[in-house]
Amino acid sequence: MEATCVRGTRIGLDVLIWPLRRDETSADLLRAFPSIGAQRMKGIISFIEQHPEAIEQYLDDQARLWEEMTRQFPMPPDMLRRLAEARSREAQSREEKLSV
Repeated sequence: MEATCVRGTRIGLDVLIWPLRRDETSADLLRAFPSIGAQRMKGIISFIEQHPEAIEQYLDDQARLWEEMTRQFPMPPDMLRRLAEARSREAQSREEKLSV
């Protein structure tokens, strides 16, 4: 299964789902992806909310594809370290936002 993208863009649906799950708002997403537009973003969010089973299946499929790809093409140790650091910084940033 390939990544599902917002029509006319290369923005994957999962790129929009994860921030919503972290309680980011449609306004946050529009700031990050202004080319989508407010009406379209509203439709995307509505689709996500109305199809929870399909969304979970899609995310599971994407996770399996990622695992398969990383097994076939392992990342160099330096890249793994940088990825872990970026994820740590993102988690810290989320915690700081929640504590404010």
